[in-house]
Amino acid sequence: MKSLQKIKYWLFDLDNTLYSGKTKVFEQVDKKMSQFISQKLKVDIMEAKKIQKSYFYEYNTTLNGMIKN
Repeated sequence: MKSLQKIKYWLFDLDNTLYSGKTKVFEQVDKKMSQFISQKLKVDIMEAKKIQKSYFYEYNTTLNGMIKN
């Protein structure tokens, strides 16, 4: 972990700009985000997915929606 402390900038590709869609990176992020919301809000995974998508559309990002709510 010490080697990660020296990294000054992180770049996250969440819309397949840098990586091919074949890598399914965004799908994995989406899945993990649903799991996090489910655990954090103590709701089932289907409800978490609905919350995730509503935050995304209302606040432009799911994270922004979670911060505001």
